[in-house]
Amino acid sequence: MNSALYKTPAISPSLIDSYERDAKVLASYESPDVGELVEPMDVLRSHYVVVDFCLSEGIGEGVGGIGPRSFDLLISAVDRQFVSFGSQLKWSTPHEKISTLVYGLVKNHPFHDTNKRTALIVLLYAFYKFNTYVVAEKSEVEDALVYLAEDSLHLLDGYEDFENQEDAPIRFFAEYLRKNTRHIDKKQYLITYRELDRRLRSHGFAVVDPDRNYADIIDLKSGNRICKIGFPGWSRQMGKGDIRKVLDACELTPENGVDAQVFFFDADPVFAFASEYRAQISSLAYR
Repeated sequence: MNSALYKTPAISPSLIDSYERDAKVLASYESPDVGELVEPMDVLRSHYVVVDFCLSEGIGEGVGGIGPRSFDLLISAVDRQFVSFGSQLKWSTPHEKISTLVYGLVKNHPFHDTNKRTALIVLLYAFYKFNTYVVAEKSEVEDALVYLAEDSLHLLDGYEDFENQEDAPIRFFAEYLRKNTRHIDKKQYLITYRELDRRLRSHGFAVVDPDRNYADIIDLKSGNRICKIGFPGWSRQMGKGDIRKVLDACELTPENGVDAQVFFFDADPVFAFASEYRAQISSLAYR
């Protein structure tokens, strides 16, 4: 695993040293070529985003510990996607691979805290990599994740069809995910206000003076205000309308050589998922 390939996520400065220490350790482990699948660094990044989100939003009673409890358990959970018998992969579909990965995260408890919350964000990110999105009610996804962790999937309809199969929880959860996800051809760009600020600064603009649910977009060179936008918080997801308003006001448009693919290149949706599933992350802190 090449640590040079991984940039520090846009988390709070107080967490950066801890993240970079853990990332350095994790990068020393060998890892298979995962292609479109989730890799260990994706899981670590998701964990730190969840921790940052919980701390900055005041969710729960704080965080009981930050970082991996065991790097070996983290690697083991990720490697479940690649289990094979000879040349035959045990799990062949994306839904099965994501199911067994999430199962490993909620059962192995590789982190000191936030294991289920991290698993939720990893699940969403894993499907995002396939341009696939969860369409079930958010509260239902939360319940299913808790049932998976607590060996209580029999509380969901249809489990009886799987209960006598080998690896029944994983196979049933994979089927649950298959029924509750949809593939979307067009990539959806997801971004938080903190990530917007980081990207704008590379183009000479910035988000400044957040106050009373509003913030200014300024030209860094002149200091002039370009526009004003709604501002619910740095870790919150931006709406499409506000994104378009900012890009148009800053003239970061295709006509000026900056299309969405350029502006959002390597954008990390993990932050936006944490914002979108805020209520579930809050609830999982007590489950």
